[in-house]
Amino acid sequence: MKVASAAKVIVSGQFFGAGDALDAYLIAFLIPSFLGDVFAGALNPALIPAYMEARHREGTSAAVSVYARVLYPSVALFSVAAAILLILANPVLKILASGFSPAKLALSRSLLGYVIVLLPFSALSVVWRSIFNANQRFAAAAIAPLMTPLVTIAAVIGGGRFIGVSALAAGTAVGALAELAVLALWLRHLRIPVFPRWNWKTAPSTGVFRQYCPIVANNVVMGGSTIVDQTMAAMLGPGSVSVLNFGTRAAGVLLAIGPTALSTAIFPRLSAMAARNEWGNLRKTLIHYLWFSAAITVPVAVTLAYFPRRSRGSCSSVERSRRRTRALSRRFRPSLYYSCPCR
Repeated sequence: MKVASAAKVIVSGQFFGAGDALDAYLIAFLIPSFLGDVFAGALNPALIPAYMEARHREGTSAAVSVYARVLYPSVALFSVAAAILLILANPVLKILASGFSPAKLALSRSLLGYVIVLLPFSALSVVWRSIFNANQRFAAAAIAPLMTPLVTIAAVIGGGRFIGVSALAAGTAVGALAELAVLALWLRHLRIPVFPRWNWKTAPSTGVFRQYCPIVANNVVMGGSTIVDQTMAAMLGPGSVSVLNFGTRAAGVLLAIGPTALSTAIFPRLSAMAARNEWGNLRKTLIHYLWFSAAITVPVAVTLAYFPRRSRGSCSSVERSRRRTRALSRRFRPSLYYSCPCR
């Protein structure tokens, strides 16, 4: 999925370059993307243990009730948040992109209208993919997110020359909708309810939300640098936000291929051990995977961060952008070292 996202960045760069249009899109996309990663992303590690514990102790119907108790409030809250953000778009964008010109801010505001739907979509996507992971259906959870970058690439190639960067924003929204469609069809194929019945007699899933709050706090701390980085880049010259995005993309791809993929695979297994009170096996398994992860990521991070690169040739504007991208890329590669497979 991250490789496809990197391909989307490459295609976007080819069509729009590191300039005002792509900067405006990235700042507009930053708002729902960051909030989705922080708040919707926390649903996955909070829901899976509660879902598996309910299934282990009380059966499938209890697990489905936990699923319903998380799905509907999440989608409702994220939809309200999206509406509020759309109303407050102008002051929020002025804070995030204080260095943008009025025309560039107006473009970001119009693009935000396309991508704000990602906020409620992300709640649906994360909850559904959590259910797939809890049922050991990793392929479904991994393949469906490919729809967003693939549809976006098609939209940019097909409409980028006609409607400009709006094609990128519209493609992102339509791609997210296509991802949800694939997930819903796959759930039906596995006979898992897409929209489970709300059982009023079931106690609220306080356990899920009790775990959810600390995970959100962790996500804010770990992901807050994204907001700071792009806000600082927006104060610089045209194309700075785009160059930052290009420069950090390689580290993001490597994180997704390595530690993030590993955590997705082992987390349901660890949750099942916890539900069965197998704390000794859980501790041994966790230590094993931590050493395994460190043995791979530390050498890769060190190699990529300090591998010598020498720039030659004329210092054209394109070459300067490439140098800035390489510098940013080296700056963010050490983040691989700090990745834990059980985040």
